Amino acid sequence: ENIDENYIEPLTPLQKELADMWSEILDKKQIGLNDNFFELGGHSLLAIELSEKVKRYFSLDLPLRELFKNPTIGKISEIIEQNDKNVVKELTFSQIVSDPDKMYQPFPLTDVQQAYWIGRGSDFQMGNIGAHAYIELESEKLEPIIFQNAIKNVIARHPMLRTVVLEDGTQKVLEKIPEFVLNILDLKNLEKNIIDEKLNILRNELSHQVFPGEKWPLFDIRVTLLENSVRIHFSIDGLIADASSMLILAKEISLFYNFPEIKLPILEITFRDYVINEKLLQKSRLYIKSQEYWQKRIVDLPNAPELPFAIEPSQLSKPSFKRYSHSLEKEYWKNLKAKISKAGLTNSVVLLTAFSSVLALWSKSSKFTLNLTLFNRLPLHEQVGQLIGDFTSLNLLEVDYTFSDSFISNALKVQEQLLMDLEHRQVGGIWVLREIAKIKGIENTRMPVVFTSLLSENNA
Repeated sequence: ENIDENYIEPLTPLQKELADMWSEILDKKQIGLNDNFFELGGHSLLAIELSEKVKRYFSLDLPLRELFKNPTIGKISEIIEQNDKNVVKELTFSQIVSDPDKMYQPFPLTDVQQAYWIGRGSDFQMGNIGAHAYIELESEKLEPIIFQNAIKNVIARHPMLRTVVLEDGTQKVLEKIPEFVLNILDLKNLEKNIIDEKLNILRNELSHQVFPGEKWPLFDIRVTLLENSVRIHFSIDGLIADASSMLILAKEISLFYNFPEIKLPILEITFRDYVINEKLLQKSRLYIKSQEYWQKRIVDLPNAPELPFAIEPSQLSKPSFKRYSHSLEKEYWKNLKAKISKAGLTNSVVLLTAFSSVLALWSKSSKFTLNLTLFNRLPLHEQVGQLIGDFTSLNLLEVDYTFSDSFISNALKVQEQLLMDLEHRQVGGIWVLREIAKIKGIENTRMPVVFTSLLSENNA
């Protein structure tokens, strides 16, 4: 048996309780008193989860910045012991109340869903396009009928995959839907040039789909049969699923495909339950406190980066996206992650700093605001992390490169600002933009430069 010589066992009841929390969140069995949360695989979203658990269990406010500065059980236990009088009288969140009888009644769009829905129209600059994801996957021996049945099982499990957006700007889970039938294109035994042509036509069709919100389904899954493989075409509207939801969707389709008889845990709540209960939080002290934070920030919040354009966005009647990709060698990424952890940073913040550094080079101003997408699943129920839906929130992050500094120093500044913002994430960027419009005018509300990272997921 391998024994870690640096392992120090948590001994006090408080330390043991924290160790149990860390084990559950990080999915690790043995965590020592001085083990670093982030070196064990922690990231900003897991730090938020830990912070909320501490608040609920100990009735104690643990700011994210404190956790980043003191990322060990030993340090956190000392903070809790020293601040035992600083209790939070109003617990941060209450649990979701499920309402299955109203499952099929319309319910409000979230702020981001509403922005997606309105923004696909032609009335807005850079409109005429949906918030939408498209990917292709290749399999050597996919069985289309088993795959189709797996998809049907996931559709039955998740109400948001049976949801449409009504003309009045509400959304509704359909009680009855047509049976899902997988669209299969057989390109076997054709000449290569014909195959390539047909695949390109299909890709051009699916990659920029704009789904009619009121028509089911708001996704499109097809397969193409090739000579020695099967290609999966997966297209889904951001109205019904964020990036985290797409990972859940892929995982569960895989489970039902490989184990058709599997019984997954029953979901006790729905996305509808979440949205209705989240709206109630707007009357809470925590929400009001977050509003006050952002109202103070609005006064000095800079505009978006001023970048040189080959063509003015207003002249684009039908925008199109082009994807660029780059991969790091596994060993290089492993060494880089070790340096990132040692510097007290997260992987996503390092990429965000690199991204914003390039923007600062090209922008007229070295001080600007970026639009960050957050997969903001508030801990209203233990199953929130298992739901498919659009939990996206936006964070307007101020970045300032006015004074030249080292990369690590810049990254630490970016992280410090981000952590302060995340402590007030109950108020999203759409609300902030509305407030900016009241004070500074509508022309100052465009924040088109967006950064999204999935490195906070377990696959990083």
